[in-house]
Amino acid sequence: MSSAILALLACIVLLDNSIFYSVNLSADTESGSVVRPGDTLKFTADCTVLGIHFNRSSSLEINTSSTQSTADENGNVAISKDALTGEEITVNVLYNSKIRKLNQSYNYLVKYSLKSSIDERGIILEPERIDVLVTKSRFLPKNYVPDDLITVNVKFLSSYNKMQKEAANALENLFTNAKKQGYTLYGISAYRSYDLQRKLYNKFVSLIGAKKASIRVALPGGSEHQTGLGVDITSKSAVDKGIKFGSPKESKWVEDNAYKYGFILRYPKGAEDITGYMYEPWHLRYVGVNLAKKIYESGLTFEEYMLK
Repeated sequence: MSSAILALLACIVLLDNSIFYSVNLSADTESGSVVRPGDTLKFTADCTVLGIHFNRSSSLEINTSSTQSTADENGNVAISKDALTGEEITVNVLYNSKIRKLNQSYNYLVKYSLKSSIDERGIILEPERIDVLVTKSRFLPKNYVPDDLITVNVKFLSSYNKMQKEAANALENLFTNAKKQGYTLYGISAYRSYDLQRKLYNKFVSLIGAKKASIRVALPGGSEHQTGLGVDITSKSAVDKGIKFGSPKESKWVEDNAYKYGFILRYPKGAEDITGYMYEPWHLRYVGVNLAKKIYESGLTFEEYMLK
């Protein structure tokens, strides 16, 4: 029997008793890296005994900080397909034998893939996602209608007063707290269907021409309103004065506080070349509190944050 085989047998017999072995924990991605919904992470325990290497990943104890990720007995952590952009996941990996105990934490940020989330025509494949990015080159399916639209319990100045349930509840909280600060806000337009957006776009084209219309209203399929997550707002003072929403105090309060309720200012001032649309202090987009906070603190547009 060769010396190498004898050494290997010795490693197996003395694995948890030998003082001549080392253990290295590793992950298939770097700490702090981005993970995608549906990804599977692989964590390994590479051991060396008397110069011979072998894997003991089945001896790892793995715990995650998020309900959107699950660990198995083979060192794998699966990220849920429903995990949202902006969610942070910490994975704690422990290797524990009789004479070796190693512990390592890995931090990940969830961000869904822009490239794989559309087909070759630019049609979004998962339009129901809260973190869906809709732009002039990323379109919602013509027949997409959110399945949990409800009437928002705030004053609207039109009949387009429905949003996805989570977004509707968040808007109600935003308006309630704005009122406490002395700002009475109204909804103007929330969910709009593909066909309604088509009619609206054509109307603007007929009134001001295609070039001007392109920076003021989205093409059908290219509007966030169709997601049931976008909403245009105004205020009582703006209505009383017959002007658009955007007074310094009111719009500044909304811009500085909307993220606390999961909303971002989707088309900010000075970002026209990035978003493709004029500054709209009245247009809010619900993305969830985690992501809204990250986008707000970054100072980036939604597009820029998703691409960074």
